[in-house]
Formats: sequence, structure tokens, C-alpha cells
Amino acid sequence: MAELCRQLKLPDDHLTREDPAVSGGKWGNFYETLQKRLSALVPEVFLRIYDEHPAVSDFCLLTQFSTEAISAAEAKAARLAKEQFGGVRTAAFHPETLREESLIPYRHRGRVPRCMKDYQNLFVLPLRRCISHAVPTSAALKTLSKLGPLVEMGAGSGYWAAMLRERKVDVLAYDLDPPTPSTLSNGFAYRQYTEVLQGDGSMFSRPEHEHLASRALLLVWPGQADVGPRDEADSGWEAHCLRSYMEAGGQTVIYVGEREESVKARAGTAPDCGVSASRTFQVLLRTRFNLVEQVDVPRLFYTCDDLTVWRRKGENEGHNFKSGVKMVW
Repeated sequence: MAELCRQLKLPDDHLTREDPAVSGGKWGNFYETLQKRLSALVPEVFLRIYDEHPAVSDFCLLTQFSTEAISAAEAKAARLAKEQFGGVRTAAFHPETLREESLIPYRHRGRVPRCMKDYQNLFVLPLRRCISHAVPTSAALKTLSKLGPLVEMGAGSGYWAAMLRERKVDVLAYDLDPPTPSTLSNGFAYRQYTEVLQGDGSMFSRPEHEHLASRALLLVWPGQADVGPRDEADSGWEAHCLRSYMEAGGQTVIYVGEREESVKARAGTAPDCGVSASRTFQVLLRTRFNLVEQVDVPRLFYTCDDLTVWRRKGENEGHNFKSGVKMVW
């Protein structure tokens, strides 16, 4: 990661540097800058999800940088030749074989370039672990600054909270296991960019923490996709957290991540609730809250993240989805 920062002309000490707020300094939103510079290096054809075969010009570019796809196509062609021609091996292969090998399935959304597995493993996953699973933009932070005071649950590294505190926003950050580089006990975050306290959503139900429900609840990539059936009764700590927040009287939720209604699954496949929160949580959110604002945030890989603001429905509103959403780009 340090080498990546150097290559992108950014300070390379973010993994080891102490919180600059201690000495009156600031981090600055370096993650947004890093994401923009990294994305600018990747040709657009590699960032698409393909439902059909790519155009010839795109296909040529995809295979040019995918030695793994070429090797796989050669091996497949040689195996078939050996089977068909009595042991005669050849490295020749049909272009259609290479076309098939150059793309691999991505969930139920289509096919993506095979070589992007390396991009994910070398860049995307380390960035999520070392900084955050989602990238805050100036527009997203501006929206959040108007909704304070805030309480963030599952804060991980606390990067979003750090950016908000630099904007003088009153935010409390909690995580069940605040990360520390010395123990590496948190499987999702490496370090803290600001103070992250130990705690979880169950705090809303405790008398000594009842004041937390008066704050807007911030959840950034709080969970993972469901693995159970669509009608599974419960899934994910984020659903428990939201229920506790509601029972304590909480009124405003800000969710950053994928939403089922924004994910485009291929025709004939099961609905995809995304990779950042369970379906149970999302159903609870959209049936008990009104969506009042949506802000685009960058996409690190093939995700379709956004920031959405939700207000608790009144008792007389039932569970109908309400229109009139403010959009920010």
C-alpha cells in the first residue's frame, strides 16, 4: 500500500502515521484522491460488467493484458486437439475460446475481465482493509455534516468519522472490535484514523446509552450479502442494530453501500441484494423509513454504492414507499 501511494504521488505513511488531530493537523480526504488517480489508470473496458460478448475493439484490449486468459485458451485448445487427433498437441486456439476465457462470472450480474481478479486482490481488497470499504466524497461529507450529531456503528477504521470530525461534525464512532495494527484482530480494518470506541448496536437498548438514539445512525458497508433463502427470518448484525435503534426511538438512518433496487441482475437469475448489507436489513430499512436523499459515491470495483438518507415513517404512513427523493451528483 505504501508503494501504491508513492506511485500515485500521495504520502506513503498513512498506514503508520498517528492521528494528525492530536497535533492539530488533518488527514485530508486522501482516499477520494487516491481512488480517482487509481481509476484513471484503468481503461474503461475493464470496469464494465458484460451481459453479452464485448465489442471486437474491447475484446482485443481485454485479451492483450490477460496472459492468464490466453494460457487458459491455449491449454483448452491443446486438450481438445489431443482428444480429437490422437495425441497431437497444438497451441492453436479458436478466437471464440479466447473470448470465453477472457471473461469470468461476477455474481449474477454478468461477466467481467478475468485479469481484474488481480486488480481486486492487489488493490481493492487492501484499500478496503487499510482505509475503508467505501470512499467518501466532498458531496457525501457535506450531506452528512448537515445531519449531525451522528453515531456510526461498525465504524471499522473510523475513516469516515475522521473526515467528518475534520469538518467539525459531532460524531461518535463504535465498532465491536476497534482495529489495532498490533493485534490484527479486526478482519475488516487494519488501523484507526480517529478514535473508535468499543460497542455495537445493542447499546441503543441500554439505559446508560439511551441518548445515542437521538443521533442519526450512520452505517457504512455494515455487512455482507445474504447466503440464505430470500425469506430468511434474520440475517446480519446490521438488522439487529437497526431494530434496536428503532426501539429506542431513532429517526434518521444514513446507509452507504449497495441496495437491491440498484443492482442489475441478469435476466432469469435471482435478485441480488448486494455485497454490503443483508436483504433483511434492506427490507426493514425501506419498509419502515422513507428515502429522502441519495448521493453518489465512487465505486472501487464492480459495486454500485451510494449514500442514502432515510427518515422514520409516521404511524399513519404504513409501509408504503414514499416518492420525492432528493438526488445529489
